[in-house]
Amino acid sequence: MPSRNIIKTYVPNGFYHIYNRGVEKRDIFQSKVDYIFFLKTLKKSIDKSNVSVLCYCLMPNHFHLLIKQSDRRDITKLMRVLGSKYTTYFNYKYERVGRLFQGTYKARLIKTDEDLLNISSYIHNNPGRIGLNPKTYEYSSLKLYIGKAASDWTNTRTIKSYCNIEQYNDFVVRTRDFEVALG
Repeated sequence: MPSRNIIKTYVPNGFYHIYNRGVEKRDIFQSKVDYIFFLKTLKKSIDKSNVSVLCYCLMPNHFHLLIKQSDRRDITKLMRVLGSKYTTYFNYKYERVGRLFQGTYKARLIKTDEDLLNISSYIHNNPGRIGLNPKTYEYSSLKLYIGKAASDWTNTRTIKSYCNIEQYNDFVVRTRDFEVALG
């Protein structure tokens, strides 16, 4: 993703693709417990803010979130708490100091319905880029969209308002196949 997404312009009721990776592309999740801690911290953080998470995918060295905020400052608050709590946890657990993430998180405003669906597919297809099956990848919200799991804190209604489970599954597979064909 381009570096231009470092400069963030937030709008009320906007959808955003939020992402960041480990400093020097290092892994930010080294165990199952790390993934779970991040997701639990995310859930607690959204409970205290005016945002909803539509999609997520946590990869070993980076993460992606698709978020809708109500107020233009909600994402800033969310990411400040999430980044700080996770970095503190990680640094303590692995006896390290300093930054965990490569700079500030990136945020891209989603401007169209088509872009919203494409970004959700991009997020959900991330495991496939390292040879894993996106449908069975444990740290992604795709399973919520294809009927393999349920969540009380992830908003699947928005994406599902565009298509049913079967259509969304087909869309994700088609976009993954297209990415593979492009090489």
